Amino acid sequence: MALVLMEEFGEVPGEGRVQKWILKSSNITVEIITLGCIITAIKCKGKNGEVNDIVLGYDDLEGYLANPKYFGAVIGRVANRIAKGRFVVDGKDYQLAINNGPNSLHGGLRGFSKVIWGSEGVEGGVRLTLTSPDGDQNYPGEVQASVTYTLEGDTLSIQYQARSTRTTPINLTNHSYFNLAGQGSADIYDHEVSINAPTYLPVDDVMIPTGEVRPVEHTPFDLRRPVLIGPRLKEVPGPGFDHNFCLSSPGDAWTERVCARVFHPASGCVMEVSTTQPGVQFYTANFLDGSFKGKGGASYPKHSAFCLETQNWPDAVNQDSGDDSHRIAQSPVVHVRGLCEAVVEADLVEALEKFGPICYVMMMPFKRQALVEFEMVESADKCVACGSSEAVYIAGQQAFFNYSTSKRITRPTNSDNPNSGNKVLLLSIQNPLYPITTDVLYTVCNPIGSVMRIVIFKRNGIQAMVEFESIECAQKAKAALNGADIYAGCCTLKIEYARPTRLNVIRNDNESWDYTKPYLVRRGG
Repeated sequence: MALVLMEEFGEVPGEGRVQKWILKSSNITVEIITLGCIITAIKCKGKNGEVNDIVLGYDDLEGYLANPKYFGAVIGRVANRIAKGRFVVDGKDYQLAINNGPNSLHGGLRGFSKVIWGSEGVEGGVRLTLTSPDGDQNYPGEVQASVTYTLEGDTLSIQYQARSTRTTPINLTNHSYFNLAGQGSADIYDHEVSINAPTYLPVDDVMIPTGEVRPVEHTPFDLRRPVLIGPRLKEVPGPGFDHNFCLSSPGDAWTERVCARVFHPASGCVMEVSTTQPGVQFYTANFLDGSFKGKGGASYPKHSAFCLETQNWPDAVNQDSGDDSHRIAQSPVVHVRGLCEAVVEADLVEALEKFGPICYVMMMPFKRQALVEFEMVESADKCVACGSSEAVYIAGQQAFFNYSTSKRITRPTNSDNPNSGNKVLLLSIQNPLYPITTDVLYTVCNPIGSVMRIVIFKRNGIQAMVEFESIECAQKAKAALNGADIYAGCCTLKIEYARPTRLNVIRNDNESWDYTKPYLVRRGG
């Protein structure tokens, strides 16, 4: 777990003091200030041992008080744009301040990025809190918001939570600008990016989604395979990427998955982004012009950084999302996030049994998450409601709760199945509207358990065998993924244990891959 330090960063006259929190692991140091929950530095080692600060920013508080490009800040109440600053909630019209052409951007003139948050240390990180009063920036309802940063090994986690006294739009994100070669480097043209999204949202001339959800296939927005950013920018209409990539429909939120990966070959630095949100805004710093002087006097020109802003879809409050499709259905299964490394099933039962009888717990230790199945949905309701209104601690660390998209946890062992001890799973992909490749399946399966080999074949549709490192990994993957959609509404996984106990792969390509033998010749891709 990371070392957590706090020091004074400065004072804003009439508003209070600003603290800096420093999170240190063996390889990474993250610095956060209480003004706007801003990430001011992420320092990590490259392949040659050099340490680079990979986020853009300023040397002092004065720079962050202005911060017109939102370097490193948490954005709220609503990230991205609201068309013409207008929306209707519960039959009432609301008009926000216009601060980006004809639209309202990133919460208005004085959004969450511009105010000082309260803070307290937690295990491996810091929790920041804010009360936004009813009518703040013309939004309805008093909002209690919290943002928790934790660092474990090479993984920085950000947990957002908000609760309002009235119906109000909420869409929080972090607006860090990254350059994996180090802040101050001239551009990001030599970075490789991949985003696991089958569709994106086209925008009009003022950057508002047109309402169309367009497939990325055969367009410059197809980033499902790694591409160099520089050459791809030449194919994108306009100044660069500033688009929402659709990871799922809004109703399929709260299923965490890897959504994006960026690699800088020269430094060896890799950034992988996971999210529960239905979209990610990929932005290539199109509106930086070199006039901002950053850390160490660095100049930040156009395309000198990128942002990956996990979020709900832009202008969602005005876009037709199909009645209540954005709401998460109640379920007796609760998704628990933000657990400490040492937590065990008994800790979860001890903390949560006050809400009602628990019939099953499934741990996801490498993700610091768990699924808890209550006997009755009313017990899950109480758990989720309590976690939204007050801090709930498990083994000394605050945890976060929401309904799972599953109605029941699939038990990992099946005594009636003689192959239930196998580490090879057979995946049948139903309704495969999008291409299924080894890269796609690896992205889906590997976060749950280490994948060794994949073989895809066409027999009664599209099927695949996935060999995991251990039986335990295969059991967890089957429990977590059986019945899940790879893409929203299609490519549904039906999983059973395979008959083979080991896969033999002779080449690495779209249909087979041995991740223990990267030297195998890749063909067809």
